[in-house]
Amino acid sequence: MPKIDDVFYVVRGKGGYIEDFESGTTPLVSATTLNNGVTKLVSDTPKFKAPAITVERVTGSAFVQLVDFSTVPDDISVLIPKNKMKIEEFYVLASIINNSKWRFSFARKLTPKRLKNMPIPDLEGKPIQLTDLGYVLSESKDSQKVFSKVPLGFKKFRITRLFDVVRGDFHALSKLKVGDVPTVSRVSYNSGIAGYYTKPSKAKLYPPLTITVSTVTGDTFVQLQSFIATDNVLILLPKMRLAPTTLFFIQGMLNRERWRCTYGRQLYREKFKKTEIYLPVNSKNQLDEEYIKALIQNSSYWKFIESYIDNVMSSLSKHMTTMNNYR
Repeated sequence: MPKIDDVFYVVRGKGGYIEDFESGTTPLVSATTLNNGVTKLVSDTPKFKAPAITVERVTGSAFVQLVDFSTVPDDISVLIPKNKMKIEEFYVLASIINNSKWRFSFARKLTPKRLKNMPIPDLEGKPIQLTDLGYVLSESKDSQKVFSKVPLGFKKFRITRLFDVVRGDFHALSKLKVGDVPTVSRVSYNSGIAGYYTKPSKAKLYPPLTITVSTVTGDTFVQLQSFIATDNVLILLPKMRLAPTTLFFIQGMLNRERWRCTYGRQLYREKFKKTEIYLPVNSKNQLDEEYIKALIQNSSYWKFIESYIDNVMSSLSKHMTTMNNYR
C-alpha cells in the first residue's frame, strides 16, 4: 500500500514565531485548528510555495495552503508534492489525513516519521490514482474558484452580543397532531426536524433563516423554512441584520463547540448564553461579513443552499414583524 512519503516530500516547518514579526502580508501557519491553520499575517518572506499541505503535529489537522506562506519552526509539517497535482487532489489527501487525526494527541504527536508512513488507499495493489477515490474532480467552467483571501484577524464574540436566545415552546411531540409545519426537536439529523405537525395554539412560528441549537447534542442548524420548536431547542434571534452566509458560518463555529454537550451535561439556556466563538473582523474591528460571504460562497455545497435563498428572503420579510414581537 502506498504511503504519504510516496506522494509528498515531508519537511519540517520554517519561519519564526509571531513575536518575531510585525504585521504584514505573509500567512504564518502555526499550531491552531482555526482559520486554515493561519495565526496571523506577518512581515516574513514566504518560506514555502503554494499549493501545499500543512499538518499540525498535536491534533493532526491538515490544511491546504493556497497562498505562499511561512510556518513556526516547530509543530508544523509541510507536504510538498513530488509530482504536479490538481488542486482538488490536495484536498483529497488532506481529507485522508484529517480522517486519521483521532489517532493523535499531545502524548502521541503526528511526527514527520509517522506522517511519512501514513498509508494512502490503493486499488488492487496499484499506486493510487486520486481520481479513483470516488471524488468528482470537476473541470467545468462553473467549478469553484481557488479561494485565497484571508481576514485581518479573528475576535471572540459572546453569542448574546449577536442573538437573543429563547427556548422552544412545548415538550411532547407525541401530543401533537400530524400536520405540515416543520418541527425542530433535539435530534442531530435532518436539520433538527423531527417531523411535520400541526402548530399548538400557544407555540410561536419562527421565521426561516433562524439558527436552532439542540440542548442535548449541541447540534446547530440554520432553518430554511418557518418552524415550531420543542423546549429542548434553543432559538437564536439576531439582534442585527446578518447575511445568510454569516448565519451559516456561525452555525459552523457553534458546531465546533458541540463536544462540550451531552445528555448528562445539557446546553441549557443560561449556560449557552455564555458561549463564545471566534469570528473574522475587519480593519474597524467589526464582524467581517464580506470575508465570510466570500468564504461561504466558495464552498462546494453553497449552490444547493443558494437556490433556496431568494424564496427564504421573501418569506423572511413577511415574518420580520412577528420576529420583533418575540424579543
